[in-house]
Amino acid sequence: LAEKYVLCFAEIKSGEKLGHAVIKLKDKYYDPTLEIQNQKPIRYWLHTEFSKSELRDFVKEQHKHILPKDGEIEIYPPALREDGTIVCEEIKS
Repeated sequence: LAEKYVLCFAEIKSGEKLGHAVIKLKDKYYDPTLEIQNQKPIRYWLHTEFSKSELRDFVKEQHKHILPKDGEIEIYPPALREDGTIVCEEIKS
């Protein structure tokens, strides 16, 4: 399916600039999150592209110090903070 997981910033109609992620297939970018919400961003700023293996390795590294609760851990995919830092944690707006 998706060839790349792409972190970006997206500007929506309200003017708000959000840390966001899209997927890349061949040379096209798709935004399943905003498409489902019927929102069309005004503009995207691409930040970082991850291949499947790069994404897996990054997430594993970011979660290596998390202690399992009841044998499980919560895993968050990479996300962009407003300052451009990439983190694997829940980002609350």
